[in-house]
Amino acid sequence: MERGDSGFERYLESGEDNRCIWSENSVRQILRSPVYAGHLTGYKRPAISMKSRKRPSRLPEDWEIVPNTHEGIVSQDVFDTVQRLITSRRSKNESGYDNIFSGVIKCSDCGYHLSAGSANRRKRPEIIDRIVYYCGNYTRYGNVTCTAHTIETRDLHNAVIADVNHYATTRKPPRRYNKN
Repeated sequence: MERGDSGFERYLESGEDNRCIWSENSVRQILRSPVYAGHLTGYKRPAISMKSRKRPSRLPEDWEIVPNTHEGIVSQDVFDTVQRLITSRRSKNESGYDNIFSGVIKCSDCGYHLSAGSANRRKRPEIIDRIVYYCGNYTRYGNVTCTAHTIETRDLHNAVIADVNHYATTRKPPRRYNKN
């Protein structure tokens, strides 16, 4: 691809409609950034050493923040209110289900993550039978991006256990050598 005057043509080629779509991660990052309240942040990803190119991310409470370095887009009161709202809206696991597949399983059609949700229509005694996984892409954007499909948690657990058992029985044990 040939570079143009600004170098941003590759982002604008997909059309005017796609250029204005904000992802949830972009909005979340903006809302959590102290820069918009007028503070300078640093050491978010410090180098391990001069020889290493690795730069692990640090938690926001470990960042170096220099207050009032520039005029903020929002006031400090508004920024603090937004931070309080973000932390208070975090979902709590009230169902008692420990989601061991969180962030691991993806939709086979679109590749988007599958979210765990409660199937309220089911009145079953065990919590594993009341949870289903569904495509987050379909939930968010409808049938334009993916189709409506779910998988029950019990079925997913059984499939994973069957695969683990299959690979455990087909794998050859390591050879043991006698030292004699």
